[in-house]
Amino acid sequence: MSDLQNQTPANTYKGLLQVGDYTNGIDANSEYVQDGEGTNSVLSLSTTKVGVNTVSPSADLDVNGDIESTTLTTSGAVTAGSVSTSGAVTGGSVSTSGAVTAGSISTSGAVGAGSIDVSGNVVADEYALDQTGTSSSAVAIHSPATNELAIRTNSTQQVIINSAGNLGVGATNPLVPIHIEEATTSQASIRFEVGTHIFDVGVGGSSNPNSDIRDRFYIYDTSVGGDVRLIIDEDGKIGIGTVSPTAVLEVSSTTSGMIIPRMTTTQRDAISSPTNGEMIYNTTLNKFQGRANGSWVDFH
Repeated sequence: MSDLQNQTPANTYKGLLQVGDYTNGIDANSEYVQDGEGTNSVLSLSTTKVGVNTVSPSADLDVNGDIESTTLTTSGAVTAGSVSTSGAVTGGSVSTSGAVTAGSISTSGAVGAGSIDVSGNVVADEYALDQTGTSSSAVAIHSPATNELAIRTNSTQQVIINSAGNLGVGATNPLVPIHIEEATTSQASIRFEVGTHIFDVGVGGSSNPNSDIRDRFYIYDTSVGGDVRLIIDEDGKIGIGTVSPTAVLEVSSTTSGMIIPRMTTTQRDAISSPTNGEMIYNTTLNKFQGRANGSWVDFH
């Protein structure tokens, strides 16, 4: 075999490839693979690492750019700017700063990517969506072995759909189709905003400005000093305009009255099986009437 030492490869073998200079060859320092004229290619080699578009590979194979393949299978992590394959991506974890496009993704760890486009199945312990690149702002969507779909922020579970199809907001074990829970104040509510009015519908808690409404169902309008519109207390008493009803039904107001059902005599007589104690206002007779001992009687 010819000795090429101290010779110019371009003048001897035009098709010859070399790594770095022709004197030392491959060592621990990565060098670009060059053609016979000394032109660098995209590939770099050392005795332990391979680099593509980089002369400083930090892993056994370090690709500074995109990887496109029919199938990509690893037992460890896949980390790249983007991954594009018409087949499957299988690895311990997949982490990219760009897009992941694949027929399917299957990992035993996490999937973290700028975007994910999959025509088949995505199977992983957890999918991490982190737009800012800081762990404190990461949003994780994970599917544990219990077949639950959950959304976490800052390692705190916020929303879950369990194997029964129940949706939990703040509830880790939703027992009904929609289960809302606020553990810090023992209060759960749904807020509706209509113009300048904000209505809270909830149960429990003590954040209502009118009083402690723990263990009570309530509706109140925060835009009018937090006035309670309706409350059902722990004893089943209903209060309208009051947070402390003293009867089964108590209506409290200083600006308006209570109106009972108004109907004609014909409409009254069409009531099916009227009950003793039932009250109406008869618009034919212009009288308040009540049902007593099986008959309608006038109050005045």
